[in-house]
Amino acid sequence: MCHSPGSHKHDALKTNVKTVKFPWSVRKEVRVTGYLWSEDRMVGGADLAGFIGNQTACYERFSEWFGKQNGQFSAIVEQNGEIWLGCSHTWSYPLFYLQKGDVLAVTDDPEHLLPAIDKPVADRETRNYFLNFGVTPAGYTIVPDLMQVRPGETVLLKGGSSQHTLSPIHTFSGTRNGTSEELARLIREEFGKYAGFLKDKEILLPLTRGYDSRLLACLLKEFGLTKVTCATWGRPANRESPTAHRVAETLGFPHIFIPYSTDTFHRDAKEEMFDDYIGYAGHYSSMPFLQDYFAIRHLLREGVIHAGTAVLPGHPGDFIRGAHLFPSLPGKDDISLANAIISAFGNSYPATHRERDLLRKTITREFPEKNTAKTALQKFDLWDYEERQCKLIGNSSLVYDFFKISHLSPLFDKNIMGRFLQLPFGQRLGCSLYYETLTTQFFSPHGLDFDLRPAYTKPAGRPAVIETLIKLVPRFLKKIYYPLDDDVFYREFTEELMRSSQKLHYRHPLKPHFYNCYLTQWYLAKVESRLKNNPGADFHD
Repeated sequence: MCHSPGSHKHDALKTNVKTVKFPWSVRKEVRVTGYLWSEDRMVGGADLAGFIGNQTACYERFSEWFGKQNGQFSAIVEQNGEIWLGCSHTWSYPLFYLQKGDVLAVTDDPEHLLPAIDKPVADRETRNYFLNFGVTPAGYTIVPDLMQVRPGETVLLKGGSSQHTLSPIHTFSGTRNGTSEELARLIREEFGKYAGFLKDKEILLPLTRGYDSRLLACLLKEFGLTKVTCATWGRPANRESPTAHRVAETLGFPHIFIPYSTDTFHRDAKEEMFDDYIGYAGHYSSMPFLQDYFAIRHLLREGVIHAGTAVLPGHPGDFIRGAHLFPSLPGKDDISLANAIISAFGNSYPATHRERDLLRKTITREFPEKNTAKTALQKFDLWDYEERQCKLIGNSSLVYDFFKISHLSPLFDKNIMGRFLQLPFGQRLGCSLYYETLTTQFFSPHGLDFDLRPAYTKPAGRPAVIETLIKLVPRFLKKIYYPLDDDVFYREFTEELMRSSQKLHYRHPLKPHFYNCYLTQWYLAKVESRLKNNPGADFHD
C-alpha cells in the first residue's frame, strides 16, 4: 500500500541537502546523478530526474521502482519534510546523511557534515573493521552518527526515524545452468547498450594481462569502436605489460605503458590535488586507492585523455566469475563464514584475539542482510559484493570522477551480474564457466588465446596452527618467503606515505606484501587527526 507523507507531522523539521561532489541534475524535488538504462537507452540528467519524479507518490513506490533499475546512479528526493535516498547497485555515487535533533542533513561529501558533530571520535568496532578490510561495515562510517547509503539501498529519513530497503542481488527462484554460448550472447547483447553510447567517444581501456579487460577489448573491437587507447601502468618491469601490448596490437588498438617510479610519487603526491583526492575517494568510509591516480594524472597532463574521454574499468569481473569461492563454502555456518571472510578478504592486519572476536561479531550482526541472503553462498556473495566490490574495488573508479572523466562498468551491468549469480555453484567454482566462455567465445576468435591463466580453486583458509605459525615467524623471514615486488609499484608508494607520518606506530601485516594493511592505518590516522581538530558547530545553514 502506498502511504503519502503527511506534511503536518514535520513542520518543525529542517532539511539540509548539499551536493557538491558529483554533477547533479535538479528537477523540482528530485536530485539525481549518473544514468540508468530504459529499453537500452541511456537516461541521465534532467530526463532521469523526470523519470524519478514520476515515482514519488510515496516512498514505497519509489523504493520498489528504484530497486528494479539497472545503471550507475544515485538520487535524493525531498518530500514534505522527508528525504528519500537511493544508491544503485554499483554504489558509483556514495551518499551520506546525519539525523540530529530537528535537522536532517544529506550530502555527497561527508566533510560538510562534520560541523554537526561535537568532538567526533572513531568508533572502536568500526575502526577495527576498517583496519582489517579497508572499508566501514554496512551503513556506518568512521564518524559516529554519520551514516552512508549502502549499495542497492533506499532510505527514508524523517524526524527521529529512518526506514531502509535493500534490493537483493540474488534471484531466489533457484539456480540455472548456463552454457558458454548463452553467456557470450548475453554479454554481447548487454554491451550493445554501452556501445551505442560510446560510438562517438574517445575511450580509455585500462588493460592488464587479466581476462576482464581483455574481454572488454574484444567487445570494443566487435562493435566497431575505434577511438580506443589501451594503457598499462606500474613498475617498469611490469609483467603484465608484454601481454597487454600484444592484446592491443592484435586488435589494432594503440597501447601506452606508463612507468611508475619514486619520482612519479614525489612529483604528483606533493601537489595539493593529491590530498584533495585522498579526501574525495576516502570519504570517511573507504581506503583511497592510489595505483590509478598517478597514471590518470599523467595521461591528462600529456593530453592523451581529456574531460570527454570515457574509461571502461573491468569491475567486478573477479566477482561474477567466482574467483572468491572455494569448495567447502556451501555448508558454512555464520561463524565459520565470518572466519572465511576474514581469511579471504582481510588485509593481513595482525589483529589480537579480542579484535578478531569483535570482527566476527560485526560480520555476523551486519551480514547477512536477512531480507536478501538465505544460503551460505548468498551470504558470502553479499559480503564480497557490498564490502569489497562496491566499497573497495569499485570505489577506486572515483579517481575518474575526481578528474571529471566519465566511466562505465559494463561488467557491473545488473543483467550480466544477475545471470552469473544464478549459475550453480559448480559452474562458478574455479571460474570454470567464465574462463570457458571468454576463451572459446571471445579470445580464440580474435587470436587472443595466449598467456591464459588456468582456472584455480581458492582454499577455504589456513588451519589455525598455520595462522599461529605465520604470526610467530620473524618478519625478516617472512620477507624472504613473500614476494615484495608488485607490478603497480605499490611497495614504494606505501613506503613514501609511511615516511610522511613517521610518528605513527604501524602494526606490520602478517604477510609483508599486503601493503593495504599499511595504507588503511595511514588513512585512519589521517582521518582521526582531522576529527580531533574538528571544531564542532551548529548545522542549520
